[in-house]
Amino acid sequence: EPASAVALMIFESGGSTYECSGSLISSGSQPLVPTFLTANHCIGTPEEARSVVAIFNYQTPNCGGRTPGLGSLPRVAGASLMASQGMALGDFSLLRLTAFPEVDVKVLGWSAADIARNQTVTGISHPRGDFKRIAFGERTRDLTIRFTDGERMPANVGYQVAWLQGV
Repeated sequence: EPASAVALMIFESGGSTYECSGSLISSGSQPLVPTFLTANHCIGTPEEARSVVAIFNYQTPNCGGRTPGLGSLPRVAGASLMASQGMALGDFSLLRLTAFPEVDVKVLGWSAADIARNQTVTGISHPRGDFKRIAFGERTRDLTIRFTDGERMPANVGYQVAWLQGV
């Protein structure tokens, strides 16, 4: 199940604690390396990476089901920063977790191929640190995004998605 690769990530930055989402992805090597993809706006420094706690299976067993307690879930503490780029170059961070979680999880495959306009897209994440959610949408026309802090993400480094259902 692809959703098993997605984890809630808790980390420290500047003396505060934050939450984001990340996913185990295929490392392309044998044996597999616990390679974890997240956003640079979440983890952008080696210090932040070292503070990561990735919590797996934070999800309900079915729609409307009971949310498990975070303390009972499998987790991996610590990571090293392998590569990272800010908004202008795609907003990504590639981490190497200290281990795989001690539970059956999948790793997600990846491709450098373009996603066509109007192609359906599925997103699985932990919005605002909440339990795992799924969203469905489609790729739309790409635009340069300007954020309130002055950063920009050029249209040619990311995809615009119109989310049609889910969180």
